[in-house]
Amino acid sequence: MKADLVAQYGLPAEKIAIVNPPPVTAVYARLTKQELQEAKERLQFARTLRVLPSPDLGHKNHVRLFEALKILRDRGLIVPLVCSGHQNEQFPRLRENADRLGVGSDVRFLGFLDARDVQLSTDLRSLLFFPSLYEGWGLPIVEARQGFQSPARRQHRCPNSLATQRSMFDPLDAGAIASAIERLWMDEEVRTDLVDRGHARAREFDWYERRCSCVRITGR
Repeated sequence: MKADLVAQYGLPAEKIAIVNPPPVTAVYARLTKQELQEAKERLQFARTLRVLPSPDLGHKNHVRLFEALKILRDRGLIVPLVCSGHQNEQFPRLRENADRLGVGSDVRFLGFLDARDVQLSTDLRSLLFFPSLYEGWGLPIVEARQGFQSPARRQHRCPNSLATQRSMFDPLDAGAIASAIERLWMDEEVRTDLVDRGHARAREFDWYERRCSCVRITGR
């Protein structure tokens, strides 16, 4: 985003300060086991399901993700996917693409989730897959790494698979996406490593760790 501001508006790079905000999830109440179980039944969640938290926008890259699931299905590996997010006018075409590729039965669309269900879905999922082609700042990534923690500091273990030029896979290549999914699905050591590194990274965006050191308010 900084590079875009420099390129499009000619702003001096040295005058742009990057402050990536922590998510507000740290102040959410801790969920009980009963609440999690009720959510499993209501949302029909299984812990093996993977969640893509994005509205139906082209740059979120749903179709290539469906193509990757098709590649895996052809190899004999069925990976269930749960997608949440606002269902706009593109949604019927999105569902048609999943059906056309033969993975419609492997994909569930939850639609828009309120704050409580977002919290529940994050605690129930075991992997966040984020093949977006562009993000200014992806809060779902930080939320998954940090988890919905109360001040009691309950940790949530959710490995992330992200699409960037310097990350796990090329988001323009369905085969590369499929390989990344397969690796995370099959290799527990890789998932554990991503969780550990994700937690270390998340501490940089934690209200309790940072004490809002990036902002100082003086006066009344």
